[in-house]
Amino acid sequence: MRLSVNLEEDNYRLAKSLAREEDISISKAINQLLKRQLPSPQASAPKKTTRSGFTRVSGKQTVTSSDVADFLSENP
Repeated sequence: MRLSVNLEEDNYRLAKSLAREEDISISKAINQLLKRQLPSPQASAPKKTTRSGFTRVSGKQTVTSSDVADFLSENP
């Protein structure tokens, strides 16, 4: 499906960076990013909360402080 959208600059840089890293088009990169963030139809299972109060979701990739630091260094 073809659709024109206006992305905020930081979102565009993120999609462009992913596209370059994965050697894919920006469209495919945006699709991947959306799939990572939007709940799938099967994701209706109740979420579990840890002792810290943060929600834990099964099947999602863990984001470490190192991942955040890498992202921030690449996207000033």
